[in-house]
Amino acid sequence: MTYNPALDGIRALAVIAVLLFHARIPWAQGGMGGVDVFFVLSGYLITRILAGEAAATGTIHLRRFYVRRLRRLYPALLALLATYLVFAPMVFPAVTKDQWLIEPLAGSLYLSDYYRAFGLEPNYLTHLWSLAVEEQFYLLWPLLLLGVTRLERGAAIRVLVVVFIVATAWRAWSALNWANDEQLYYHFDMRLSGLALGGVLGYSRIEARQWVGWLGLAGTIACVLIVSKDDALYYVVGITVTEVAAALLVVGAPAALGRLSWLGKMSYGLYLWHYPLGRWARDLGATPWEQFAFSLVVGLALAAISFHTIEAAFRQVSGRASLDGVKLDA
Repeated sequence: MTYNPALDGIRALAVIAVLLFHARIPWAQGGMGGVDVFFVLSGYLITRILAGEAAATGTIHLRRFYVRRLRRLYPALLALLATYLVFAPMVFPAVTKDQWLIEPLAGSLYLSDYYRAFGLEPNYLTHLWSLAVEEQFYLLWPLLLLGVTRLERGAAIRVLVVVFIVATAWRAWSALNWANDEQLYYHFDMRLSGLALGGVLGYSRIEARQWVGWLGLAGTIACVLIVSKDDALYYVVGITVTEVAAALLVVGAPAALGRLSWLGKMSYGLYLWHYPLGRWARDLGATPWEQFAFSLVVGLALAAISFHTIEAAFRQVSGRASLDGVKLDA
């Protein structure tokens, strides 16, 4: 699979939406939909690469996949967590000695989604829940693909479509019958649908004209402006609408978005750093736009340092193989 700069451009737009939401910009009440865009895109890329590997070699090398994921994601995460452990007692004085370790511990084990689902405190690293969801997906999805790649292509696609439908129906049923807001928002099983939808697109190798991508972008922007997490039907309809808009954006991938690829390449580091920076600014009395500016500028600076030092070192260790670029030298 050749590198497509537009996909990094989509990452850039998604992370900006999340920053707007976390800064509590009033008109970006649906900015959390940026995470849904990340989920759909991740499911799409991972599935295309793993399905391509299975087609070329007859199998999926699980150990190699897991090692590459850790090399790509873990060093920058550990840098953030180490910084938090050093500075949290100074910048977040409300954190007690007992609380100081538990949140970064959950983050390091990719369990932040369930940590937050049960409403535990503190929550200065609450954004790590989405990384936990993705990592749990990376753990399970290749195992599923090992099985479906042995099926006839149409049957394999139908299996993946069923996974998406069941995950969507499970979240809707849970929202209507038993689960509370935090469980619905953070649980891995409640967020599987976007990743699975991306997997359907990736396995089907669906490509569309760029106007479809522009339609998806318009839909995604509308979700950022209109969809509210506080809406009674958010978990029944809102997330699914955002996922579908993201799917159109991914398969259409307008080439013009490639101009933002530089920011998309920094999106992981920016996502890691922005939330504690924004919380610190908020605690100091910053306005929403000041929070946004501070988390963007300082977060991007720290992301660039991480990208060109820590992450670069591990990219070299991994050789030319890349799942996020997107290119893969076997």
